[in-house]
Amino acid sequence: YSYTDLNELTELAKNIVYQSKHIRRDNDEYYKLALLIGIYPVQPGDSAITAVDCANIARKNIVDYHLCNYMYYDESMHNTLANQKDIEDSMEDALRNHQFIVYYQPKFDIITKQLIGAEALVRWSRPTGMVSPAHFIPLFEENGFIVPLDYYVLDSVCAFLRARIDKGQKVVPISVNFSRLHLSTDVLPVVIKATLERYNIPSHMIEIEITESALAATEDYQLSILNELRSLGCVLAMDDFGSGMSSLNALRSLPFDVLKIDRDFLQSESNSERERIVLSNVVRMAFALDMRVICEGVETLEQEAFLRQIGCNYVQGFLYARPLPEEQFSADYLDQ
Repeated sequence: YSYTDLNELTELAKNIVYQSKHIRRDNDEYYKLALLIGIYPVQPGDSAITAVDCANIARKNIVDYHLCNYMYYDESMHNTLANQKDIEDSMEDALRNHQFIVYYQPKFDIITKQLIGAEALVRWSRPTGMVSPAHFIPLFEENGFIVPLDYYVLDSVCAFLRARIDKGQKVVPISVNFSRLHLSTDVLPVVIKATLERYNIPSHMIEIEITESALAATEDYQLSILNELRSLGCVLAMDDFGSGMSSLNALRSLPFDVLKIDRDFLQSESNSERERIVLSNVVRMAFALDMRVICEGVETLEQEAFLRQIGCNYVQGFLYARPLPEEQFSADYLDQ
């Protein structure tokens, strides 16, 4: 459509969406449509290709189409798309060239303050500088590259543990995050088993973290995969508990050993009474299910005191330690 009046074009978009929500076939079956419209005000000198491309960029930026089915183009969208293309163009070479670096964030016993493990977190060190995980992890989740990246992190962690074991040095269990995409096939247990055997790593030294939001569907299939992982001897942790809507159902039926409470529960500087009630009962429920509890994102002494009061086992966060490169983590926490 070619319109010069943006208000008129917006009304047209609304009408198209309204009239196209359902399509009826001859057999009286109805099909629901989600129609997304990108709007680009054509500038003097723009070619048809430019206009269509920009409108398409706007369309791809529609997030919640249930609330709004159209979006206007602006220059920031183009910059975002260019950055995403730059990341996708270089991600495979970055993996081959070991630009992805594993950092380790220590975990502590809340009572004794002793180190009880660490979480492996990936960082990207490009020749132009460090790239925030917030810029590449969501994109990798979308394009599927998170799968080989997760395996790369697992391999790096096992190599790190093997090197220290061979030298007779102290090691602690390390947790590795795995994307929801791994739960759509039965490859994950095979790869983890092969990696543990290749490096001769005791399976209890690897904790597998899967986000609660990844457990929203295909529960029977997930149960089979998780049981396979557990049969290897790996510890299973439900990460970001409380960030989605499937938490209680997943706890009821899936074989997790550790419950990681989402950092959002501790976002406010002082916990409200309702937050205290929810958190304390989550901890009690986990204990009744014979699960250990760790809270991430702990940043203040007040948060620590509250978690100790409700009986949380373990803690992780900036109050104790930030994610550290392998050498610094070893020197500060394992070689003491």
